[in-house]
Amino acid sequence: MLFRSDTPILQYGYNSFNNDIRSINLSSVPLPDTYILKPGDQLSLRVWGKLDNNFTLKIEKDGYIYIPKVGRIFLDNFSLKDAKKEITAAINATFVNVECSVSVYSSRTINVFILGHVKNPGLYTIPAYSPLFSALYECGGPTKLGS
Repeated sequence: MLFRSDTPILQYGYNSFNNDIRSINLSSVPLPDTYILKPGDQLSLRVWGKLDNNFTLKIEKDGYIYIPKVGRIFLDNFSLKDAKKEITAAINATFVNVECSVSVYSSRTINVFILGHVKNPGLYTIPAYSPLFSALYECGGPTKLGS
């Protein structure tokens, strides 16, 4: 096969950034038990049995959540798995014949500043659990000079 000089050479991967990744709902993706909790994260607590209630618990700036009738629990820098254990232990120490489940209701956001050869450099706010690749999508991807 001969190479024709009038055939454009396409760079691999640049057309990937033409798709709108923002249409993908990352909030529906369950977070792994290794996710590290920080202030700004919100947890969903469901308690059932002798007591039946739902709570949305925000990790405050001081690293604590507050559960009515249970008290404050420090969760800053805890993995989701360890936070579930802490909350379950506190619930079981306060109430008898109850069970609970804990999940992340909403994740905190982080600011990412993107510079260099990208289509739209600047400051972007993305969910903390988003992969770096999603930040590249937010800014429109690299230009032909970027890599």
